Amino acid sequence: MKIYLFSTLIKLKDFLKECITRFLFCLGYSVIKVKPLEPIHSLIKSLCPIKTNLIRIGGDSDGGYLIPNDLKGVTKCFSPGVAHTSNFEKSLESYEIISFLADYSVDSPDNLSTSNFFLKKFVAPYNSTIHINFQDWISSNSKNTEDLILQMDIEGNEYATILSCRTDILKRFRIMVIEFHSLDSIFDARVFPIIKDCFNLILNDFYVVHIHPNNTGRYRRFRDVVIPSTMEFTFIRKDRITDVTSTKNFPHDLDRSNDINKPDLKLPKVWWN
Repeated sequence: MKIYLFSTLIKLKDFLKECITRFLFCLGYSVIKVKPLEPIHSLIKSLCPIKTNLIRIGGDSDGGYLIPNDLKGVTKCFSPGVAHTSNFEKSLESYEIISFLADYSVDSPDNLSTSNFFLKKFVAPYNSTIHINFQDWISSNSKNTEDLILQMDIEGNEYATILSCRTDILKRFRIMVIEFHSLDSIFDARVFPIIKDCFNLILNDFYVVHIHPNNTGRYRRFRDVVIPSTMEFTFIRKDRITDVTSTKNFPHDLDRSNDINKPDLKLPKVWWN
């Protein structure tokens, strides 16, 4: 009887712990964490944006992004994960940039220009009936001498796709705008190495020039670390920048809410100070 009672109490304790964990997570607090916090602080510090002249391309809501005013000579844009929005690619036409778009979830994005190309497939690290390998897609539609721009929003598959990409393919992009999802998983000791490796791979050849939280997500926090769950990062290849002074202009004057019906999320100070 005592053994049974003890076992029942242990199960009850685990159940209550799980309930509390889920409740706190819903409130924006993460109980699963990396110990110590120094690796998280170090990663965030490495992602501190540097100053550059930014312009907004693609409109004043979701589908519009801040990028460096350095588009002269860029020939093509690759946009995996467009859904119904093609405002960004349409705006690039005025810079004589041809866009290649891919997304299996839609038959075609709205207002697709006849000068741009849409592929009804998901972009991934592999090929299948509904997927196309990211590297194959880039290589078959561009030359290694071309400067490109990337706009990626593939709902969490960005980590595996970037990590599987060869450096010489990645370096074809002069500018990259990547929306990173589930960033609050940075507190999870099992997920942190994946997020860190993905960013470190990019930081070998690129600088961060802007970060914007997507207001369809929300904040997660542990101690002094506050992380919006979804954020848009803008990168520029290192050979395009000589001044690496950090910027403290947040929010940027050109920042806009992804969801116009909700207040924008401000980038927490830990990410730029």
